Amino acid sequence: MPGTPGQALIGRAAEAAGLTRPEWLATVDHEHNFPRTREGLGTLLEAVGLADVHSEALAWDHRVGAEDWWAGPAAGVAAIGQLVNSRGPAGVAAAKREYDTLCTEFAADDGRLALPHVALPARGSR
Repeated sequence: MPGTPGQALIGRAAEAAGLTRPEWLATVDHEHNFPRTREGLGTLLEAVGLADVHSEALAWDHRVGAEDWWAGPAAGVAAIGQLVNSRGPAGVAAAKREYDTLCTEFAADDGRLALPHVALPARGSR
């Protein structure tokens, strides 16, 4: 579920560094996309023939080292990694500086980050 603080951390850092989504970075076609909400997921599952669809938000704090969380995007993993790397080493360095600053919001007593996450597991019957 996008928009939760932990899931948005890298994107916030990229935005603060002035990085914008390059035109070449693929997106989901409008006709294949769906709202990332309980209702949107339910509609998607019903459209493929499931009945009695039920979803429930599951929230947790993902605990991870700051460098571990940064490693994937810095290496270009997933769309966020492609965004972080879209302006080369200077862009990566700028995003990393912003990331380091933003991480203070999520610092836990054990030295790791406590990143709030939410997922929408769903089920249905056929």
